[in-house]
Amino acid sequence: MRFLLLSFLFLSLTAYPQVNIQSLSESSLLRMLKAQKAVSGLVIVKEIATGKEIALAGYTAEKRKNGQQDYLTDTLLFDALIEPGALIMPISAAILMDHFGVTLADTVDLEGGSTVIDGFKVFDSERYSEQNVSLNSVISLSSNVGIAKLTSKYLEFDSNLYLNSLKKYIGTNKSIPPEFKSKSNLAFASFGYGLMLSPSQILKFYERVGKNDSALFNNAHTLIQTKKALLKVTKEGTAQGLMIDSEVDMGIKTATTLALDKNGYKSKQYFASIVGYAPFDNPKYACIVIIKCRPNASQYYGATVAGPVFKEIMNQLSK
Repeated sequence: MRFLLLSFLFLSLTAYPQVNIQSLSESSLLRMLKAQKAVSGLVIVKEIATGKEIALAGYTAEKRKNGQQDYLTDTLLFDALIEPGALIMPISAAILMDHFGVTLADTVDLEGGSTVIDGFKVFDSERYSEQNVSLNSVISLSSNVGIAKLTSKYLEFDSNLYLNSLKKYIGTNKSIPPEFKSKSNLAFASFGYGLMLSPSQILKFYERVGKNDSALFNNAHTLIQTKKALLKVTKEGTAQGLMIDSEVDMGIKTATTLALDKNGYKSKQYFASIVGYAPFDNPKYACIVIIKCRPNASQYYGATVAGPVFKEIMNQLSK
């Protein structure tokens, strides 16, 4: 089915004369994969007005006998389940805002970048000195501690509310996992660990936010706050450096997630990812980029590895 869709995309590019979206997505992704010697990567671009996938690019590295590395088209990546990491944070925040009246101005103590929930340590990639940090900053800075503490405070152990809201947001009847076994499971899920979602499911939420989907939330103010938080990521958060010379404003979330395989988490190997929509004031396209970095890569952050691919595609489409 994916092969047929890819063929269709090539035939339908005349509907988007300003840029060859498929070719652009492939070339931008391949350049980054080769530069980083990454394991694999994918791009999905959707037209917000129609909900159609207008570009799909996916590659996995394969080494030759002579040691050279080629990148082969891999359509299985589009449906593969992965842990979303910080890409889930705006969803977790939206659940709190939509059901408990939490606002972006509500604060939480980051405890210097680490805390313990239900006997398990939660820590941030950076050690923040601030004590009272707003939910808006928690999202823009990708603070695991902040979102985990707020989720634990308001949801306690109500996994049904979290999972049912998640299913509503991403438009699926699947529940992954069907329930959380402990308070710590729920806390870790709030920043994207212990959940397995496909790239399309993750992208669906951001597409609906960009579309101003009135059916997305119970409270219309939740949509306004969610969009405000995604813009702050580009102005003061993890994508600030990436977007400093962008031609248009965008709604974005980045993530840097430990790679997981059948044997557990891989030490010093990450998924670099970014998702969002553009232009911010009148969104036309939604896009997700996920790159699996090689072990011990010197660059592995979402904004620095997946970000430039996302930025190039979305800036070109927004012209």
